[in-house]
Amino acid sequence: MGVVPAGGIARIEEGWYTVEVMKPFATTLSFAERTITPHSRRIERRLSDMHGMYQDTSETEAVLERGDPLIYEVQVVDVPERAGHLLHCLTVLQPGRVGDEYYMTKGHFHVAMDTAEIYLGLEGEGYLLMQTTEGDV
Repeated sequence: MGVVPAGGIARIEEGWYTVEVMKPFATTLSFAERTITPHSRRIERRLSDMHGMYQDTSETEAVLERGDPLIYEVQVVDVPERAGHLLHCLTVLQPGRVGDEYYMTKGHFHVAMDTAEIYLGLEGEGYLLMQTTEGDV
């Protein structure tokens, strides 16, 4: 086998050794501004988007009557959906509570269950609660 250039992915197809070279790109994370650039889109989640996420539905309605607070935002970086690329985004979770529950994200499950994910707390204090598809926490 040959040498794979830096940033490349080697594969063998139909007896041929091919190299798919990833195009390098840079992402900048600003702690002061709470931004990641470049990002292709920004997703805002407000309390009205979090229907059913908080146990105390009467408190949820009471908070909504006073306004629709921003719970969190996600800044999404476009990364090719191919093997070897690392998806990275920035989520900014606002401080606050609905009843006795702190603000949270909606959460998600990966389509490819063996997809790795890293969470880094950059500021403040909080907990990361993980749940299996069976509901175990």
